[in-house]
Amino acid sequence: MIFTRFTMLSRVADKANGKPKRRKSDQFVDELLVQNNEQIQDRDIWENNKYRLRFRKFPWGQWIMGLAWVLGSFWIIYETYEHIFLFKSHKEIYQYLLLAFTFIVGFAFLYSGKVKSTIFDKRYDTLTVKKRNIF
Repeated sequence: MIFTRFTMLSRVADKANGKPKRRKSDQFVDELLVQNNEQIQDRDIWENNKYRLRFRKFPWGQWIMGLAWVLGSFWIIYETYEHIFLFKSHKEIYQYLLLAFTFIVGFAFLYSGKVKSTIFDKRYDTLTVKKRNIF
């Protein structure tokens, strides 16, 4: 009960200024629209001119993890090359299924990593977010 009264009083105090309270992300976007884009320094900037600012984020963690799974699967094939292609009994089918599972997990990591592009365009006053796979 005390928490709800305190919350209500704080909301009334915030609206007393006549302006609704804004989120930090909205304030950040407004600052980006007003300031000069050429002053922004970031390693993920791909395009920075008077009208357009483009960020691009790469999912390095997912790609490295997927590559590790796939390379680990190839290493298992390399180490067991003499025995893996000689199908001796039905008991070894679990080994083949496990090897196929490791390849599937590795390619799932590679496929799930999406490159995210965020574009601020001053001409059209738009914010565009694009996501795409590497395949």
